[in-house]
Order: sequence, then structure tokens, then C-alpha cells
Amino acid sequence: MTEMVPENMPDNMPEKMPENIDHLTSCSLSYVLSILGGKWKPFIIWYLSLQPGHRARYGELKKIIPYKISHKMFCQHLNELKEAGILERTVVEDKPLRTDYLTPEGISLANVLYLLRDWGVVHGDFSADALARTKGVMTCGKLEYGATSDDPQTPRERIIWRFGPLQGSPACGGCPHDPASDGEESSA
Repeated sequence: MTEMVPENMPDNMPEKMPENIDHLTSCSLSYVLSILGGKWKPFIIWYLSLQPGHRARYGELKKIIPYKISHKMFCQHLNELKEAGILERTVVEDKPLRTDYLTPEGISLANVLYLLRDWGVVHGDFSADALARTKGVMTCGKLEYGATSDDPQTPRERIIWRFGPLQGSPACGGCPHDPASDGEESSA
């Protein structure tokens, strides 16, 4: 077994990781889950990502999260997110002095939370109105995220989810797209 230790590894992660990346305690999965572990961390990241400049003061952030979180737990989760490199605290000369910012890694993780939110809408019996707030593009029973540019210099990473009609969503009627294909010709 090879020792693999990522940078900024949280304290609660095992020191030795298995070589088989499909193992549930693999380095990358354990790392992500250790960051998101905790009842309020996803909400902190989510609501901070929605703020202008991805920043908010403690009181502002606590106020916009629509759940009652104790001061102790809120501070603990903010500190853990800071230690994991998701948040950065910058002292501002105004009163109160502290401002929390999402780092580029935090913004990236917030984008993953958007994907999880949309997965929940598609698979959790929510209405099409809930999916209208997606950050993806919805067409003909599929939700697509990522680059669609024909420019060869643009990364082509995409995520596509296919699903049946959602309650209240318009039918695809007459749409030239085939939901079973990816815009590529299918071979029969």
C-alpha cells in the first residue's frame, strides 16, 4: 500500500490511503466528504457563493442561511472550511473587521453543490419551476453543463443528465433534438 497524502488534508482523514481508487475510503472521495462533512458546511458554501464577490461578514452570512445554527457550530464550520482552503478570511478596516471569502477552490466546490441541487430537483419529484433556476442548459429531457463551444482551445468537459418529463415542464414536441442522443449521429 502506497502512502498518499494530499495537501491541506483535514485531520480526520486516514494517513494511509488504499491504492485502489474505487475503494470508498480512496483519497479523493474521503477528501471531498471530509470537507463537506458537517450539517451546515454545504449551506455555508452555497449561500456564500450567492453573495456579491462570494464574500459576506459573519452576521450577514448567518442571517441569510435560513436555518438556526448555533454560534459555536457556525464558527466551527467556518474554521474547518478555512483550514480546508475553501474559505479565506481577510481583515477589512471597517467594523466588524472580518470578512469571509470563498477561495477559487470554494467557488469550484459551490459549482458541484449546484449540480447536486439540480440532481435533487430531477430525481426528487420537484416541479420544473425549481429546475428553472439551474446553472445548466435544459433541452428535451436533458440537462447539460459545461462548454459547448466549437473552439478547439476551449475545454470540452461536459456533464449531461437525461431524465423523463418533469411535472409542469413543456413537452419537447417537434424539437429536432433526440433526447437519446448527444447531438451525435446514432448508428442503428
